[in-house]
Amino acid sequence: MERSFRRERRLPPYRCDLPALEFFIARLLADLPSERKSAKITAKLRGQTLESETVEELRQVPDLPSVLNRITVDLHGFQDEGSSYFIEFGPSFAGSGATVIATGPSAAWCAGAVEEVTSFAREHKNWYWFLRAWMFYVLAIVASSMPTIAKTRLAPSIVIIVLSWLLIGALWFSFDNVFPGVVVRVRESKGRPGERAAVLTFLGGLLTFAAALIILLTETCRRLSP
Repeated sequence: MERSFRRERRLPPYRCDLPALEFFIARLLADLPSERKSAKITAKLRGQTLESETVEELRQVPDLPSVLNRITVDLHGFQDEGSSYFIEFGPSFAGSGATVIATGPSAAWCAGAVEEVTSFAREHKNWYWFLRAWMFYVLAIVASSMPTIAKTRLAPSIVIIVLSWLLIGALWFSFDNVFPGVVVRVRESKGRPGERAAVLTFLGGLLTFAAALIILLTETCRRLSP
């Protein structure tokens, strides 16, 4: 009877270029304790899915975007006696961020493989690695509640409430698109709309909260003043 172990861990959102990913895949394949090894790299684009066995094969795809946000790496290793090893890492299927999964006949090997991928993700973690979708929800709810707490009906307070709930709705549907768990840079490009969207969304949330806080403090000071 073959015994199999599985380990899974959430990874911080990470960003790397294609050569760095290629080198890391080669290192993982070299460390697989197997006679037969294979790799599959899956990149999901709008309206199509690309599957390749090597990074070089992926690099040769015509009109490949300068940045890939949905790229998953699957590594398989097989031994003649029937044992198999498996590593998968890429965007998380549930929630934001990224995930690594390792399956093999040894719990120690699975833990080591997960730790190796985790180290790579931490080394290349993106600037928004600490963000979670719920943070923006809480921020928007607090911001929309501040004018009510201050008991003000000023026009700016109405604008703040509207902007807050618009922010909730936008992030509810697009958090993973604005802050992707995996960003692989294929080549340098002059414009980086994905990065700009992430920065603008982050700043927009902070500015909305700051505006609501200013309204609250201003109204509170007005009420306390003689």
